[in-house]
Amino acid sequence: KIIRDRTRVLHLNGRPSWDSRFLREVLANNPKVDLLSFFILRTLGDDVVSPTSELSLIPFPTNLLFSDYLNSFDLIIFQNFRYDPFIDRRYLSNIKNFVEAGGAFLMIGGDLSFQQGGYERTPIEEVLPVRLQKRSPSFMDVEFKLEMEKQILHHPILRLEKDDDMNREIWQGLPAMNGVNAGLVPESGAHVLAGYRKDSSMIPVLVAGSMGKGRAVALATDSSWNWNFRRVGEGGSGRYYQKFWNNIIAWLTGDTETQLIQLETDKERYQEGDGALIKFKVLKDDYNPDPGRNVTLILQSAAGESREIPLQTDKNGEGSYEFIPAQEGFYKARVRVERGKEKTCRELSFGVFSETAEFDKPLVKDSLLKKIAEVTGGQYQVLNAGTDLNGYLFENPEVFEKTKTRVISLWDNWWAYGFIVGLLFIDWWVRRRSGLS
Repeated sequence: KIIRDRTRVLHLNGRPSWDSRFLREVLANNPKVDLLSFFILRTLGDDVVSPTSELSLIPFPTNLLFSDYLNSFDLIIFQNFRYDPFIDRRYLSNIKNFVEAGGAFLMIGGDLSFQQGGYERTPIEEVLPVRLQKRSPSFMDVEFKLEMEKQILHHPILRLEKDDDMNREIWQGLPAMNGVNAGLVPESGAHVLAGYRKDSSMIPVLVAGSMGKGRAVALATDSSWNWNFRRVGEGGSGRYYQKFWNNIIAWLTGDTETQLIQLETDKERYQEGDGALIKFKVLKDDYNPDPGRNVTLILQSAAGESREIPLQTDKNGEGSYEFIPAQEGFYKARVRVERGKEKTCRELSFGVFSETAEFDKPLVKDSLLKKIAEVTGGQYQVLNAGTDLNGYLFENPEVFEKTKTRVISLWDNWWAYGFIVGLLFIDWWVRRRSGLS
């Protein structure tokens, strides 16, 4: 069983802002996140009198981040970040390959993001769950509240509360946002989780989708920090802001609870003769339950024998299967779901163990204990309810403790002091003779 240790996140910020400040606080305080952040404090177009070398804390390590160590990260975040001139265009293909191989990518909006970040017709656009259209202005400074469809609230990113009604109330009560990136067209297969309704059209704001083996999210605003700052100012809590971002990280990195097929056993370890209960849940692409779905459960025994059991999900998209393992050892359970030509599987392992004779009959080995007592000069005696241990006296070994310490300083010795002064004098004399200053 493999458990993810920590999620490594590369966080690039186009400029310091309240939005980046609050998000970085969430990432830095998450014990599951190993964070590396870069803030762009100035651009080449800024009018300053000092040279770049004096204003940059360190040179931007483009090759190290996007070539040598790229695959060591789990998630890359571009927050209101324009890649030119900090990242050469050829490195954008590396990010695309990183996502296709199973990595995660998140782009957060602002006036330096999406179209205004220069990402049109680049490998980054191919990774995003949206297509970028040219329009003016591409960033609109408007105040709006997010809207979402009722059926999409089951998506893991939007689950701020487990109860459906309470979750809906929380979303309706969140403060308004300011500023939105326009001209984003959702890709086929991507899910528009939330949007901003302008007149009769819906502008997508939060879009999630898959790219190869990886996942990507586009958030077309840089004011999500309102859900923390303004909500606390209104007497509420910033808990839902933190929950929202932790949900995004969990979904992007493929957390177990965000899988469309969930598989578990009621125990991780069974005793021989116990019944093993395997439970599974199947969800649609929008994370609503998939009732009546045909499921194939494949069981592989410790001896390597496999058998397939056809099952079907109930109205909640759930199902279970119970059996008694034939022998001890490690077993594998795999659930396979077919949707058209697409096959999705989930697998887990569990162990079956039998109690050994050591635990069934914990007997004392008299001969071994007597031999130990003989070699060590001890005594062998069988304890019972009437045994009195107060009569046994054990000699205490001698213990030596340091009770006095004397410290002698080097300067208390005139010969050591004279030796050091002599060395300094000889060094000075040699330099004088050699003409050195």
